[in-house]
Amino acid sequence: MVRKENKAHGLQRRIEGPDIAGRTVIAVEDTSTTGGSVLTAVEAIREAGATVAAVAVIVDRDTGAREKIEAQGLPYLSLFGLEDLDLA
Repeated sequence: MVRKENKAHGLQRRIEGPDIAGRTVIAVEDTSTTGGSVLTAVEAIREAGATVAAVAVIVDRDTGAREKIEAQGLPYLSLFGLEDLDLA
């Protein structure tokens, strides 16, 4: 889990969980609208020394996230689109 900024207490880490330095990871987001949040997470992951293999989202809201993420050279994977949920 990537926080917006380092915690002020505890381990004071921006990324919670095991150390990811030197690992290859997938950034996962529940829903994606503009892609801004997950790209911020990608930046933090890279700063922590990991390689980002792809971005995966559960629901793609089809509002430009795919294009932004793919423009960064990252594969964009989604489980559901709005059509799959009868929301389009």
